[in-house]
Amino acid sequence: MTRLVLLSGWAIDARVFAPLAPHWSQGWEVHAIDWPGMGTKSSSPLADPGSISQLAEAMSPELLPDQDTSVVWVGWSLGALQAAALARVMGPPDALVLIGMGPTFCHPAGVSQQALADFNSAFHRDPDRAVEHFLRWQLSAEPEPRPSLASLKALLRPQAQADHATLAQGLSTLAQEDIHDVFLKPPCPTATLCGHDDPLMAPAVRHAADERIAASGHCPMLSQPQRLVEAVERQAQRLLAHRQSTGHGYPRQTSRPERDRPTPREAAWQR
Repeated sequence: MTRLVLLSGWAIDARVFAPLAPHWSQGWEVHAIDWPGMGTKSSSPLADPGSISQLAEAMSPELLPDQDTSVVWVGWSLGALQAAALARVMGPPDALVLIGMGPTFCHPAGVSQQALADFNSAFHRDPDRAVEHFLRWQLSAEPEPRPSLASLKALLRPQAQADHATLAQGLSTLAQEDIHDVFLKPPCPTATLCGHDDPLMAPAVRHAADERIAASGHCPMLSQPQRLVEAVERQAQRLLAHRQSTGHGYPRQTSRPERDRPTPREAAWQR
């Protein structure tokens, strides 16, 4: 049995993964967990939401369970950034699947630093209104945005009162966290997934992903739950098989070709 730990993104708790439940194959032990300060059954907010060591201590029971159990972290959006950051400080899982995230959240051809700064200002003026705007924004490229928004709001009832300091720190993480090192020299077998039309990712970064989910945007768990499950299972199986056969992380090219020219994947990641 392999444990899949699903980690949600900014301002959205673990209930967003509920549409995936009917589609998992046998042999997977799936746990969708909340971050501190998030969700209806969350732990208390961290004393310092910006402390990666406090976050690691709070999350370790769920992220690193019994050593005899294979564990794959599946992080989506901000959850992908935080999962990669945690892998640096608490030891990596057996495999890591990142959904809807490149080496950085901001990109000149995607969400710019200025756009995120403007949103951050709006959040501090009116947090509830900003969260509502964000929900609509990230669903804008789904095949049916309005039904997807209705489905998301239904999943999130009763509305959880997310800690504002936790949300503010999440925006800071989106603006500042850089996980290029995890992409170029992964600490464990690692794969990237995204929606084919994800509006929060630059086109080149989407195209550099290991797999793209057809007919979906930033929230494939809402628009294409079966396709997302199939992709996660496929990538997790591939990564775990690679780990078993080689005993080390999923190989990505880390040395530059002649004349110090970046690989196509590296070029896509450059800001």
